Amino acid sequence: YLLGMWAVMLFHVFVFYTAILVVGTGRNPFPYYRNLIPAVLMALGMSSSMATLPTTKQCAAKNGIRAEVRDLALSLGATINMDGSGIA
Repeated sequence: YLLGMWAVMLFHVFVFYTAILVVGTGRNPFPYYRNLIPAVLMALGMSSSMATLPTTKQCAAKNGIRAEVRDLALSLGATINMDGSGIA
């Protein structure tokens, strides 16, 4: 069960989200994901969306996301997005 759950989550992130990124924006996914590594590592170490928010905003800026969009989307996502609680 656990391996199946991990496989589906990895498929979702690396196939589904990547396809949306490539089709929707035409961007190369490798630099995009490479710029996200500091935020992902911070999130794994802190387990708190609010604590990782400054690092996530920096990573979004490196990926070229406009300041208005990243400030609104990331602030809302850090406070109201609770996807992980539904998966576990």
